[in-house]
Amino acid sequence: VTYNLHLMLRFELELALFRDELDVSDLPNAWDAAMEKHLGVRPDSDANGVLQDMHWSIGIQGYFPTYTLGTIYSAAFFAKAREDLGDLDEEFRNGDTQRLLGWLREHIHSQAYRYPSKELAKHVLDEPISAKPLLAYLGGKYSELYGIEL
Repeated sequence: VTYNLHLMLRFELELALFRDELDVSDLPNAWDAAMEKHLGVRPDSDANGVLQDMHWSIGIQGYFPTYTLGTIYSAAFFAKAREDLGDLDEEFRNGDTQRLLGWLREHIHSQAYRYPSKELAKHVLDEPISAKPLLAYLGGKYSELYGIEL
């Protein structure tokens, strides 16, 4: 659940770096402060904080929001597949993903080269892409799991 908050934090800090609002030398402290502010935890070391993955250390910046976009698209497409195909849980429990794979091949894989992402989503979903399916999924899963109302 917190992964998208982690991505938001990374992107906020990247923007500050790109805009010369933050020096690289101040990044570890800024990371720790942002983790505490957004997630309520403070890393015990730079290895578990700002350096926990290799992206920045090898010069890869600017694309973290695409991970969240992928999560939003996948949740919306999966919700649509369930709407079209019905309950898939028993098949998944048996290791059978064929009906979902067929749906993906028909609606996504064979069409993705034809449309930009937003157009593909509108074509498949019959409405613009939205975070609502992701939020519904997270709410349904974690409300029950933790006994909380979201």
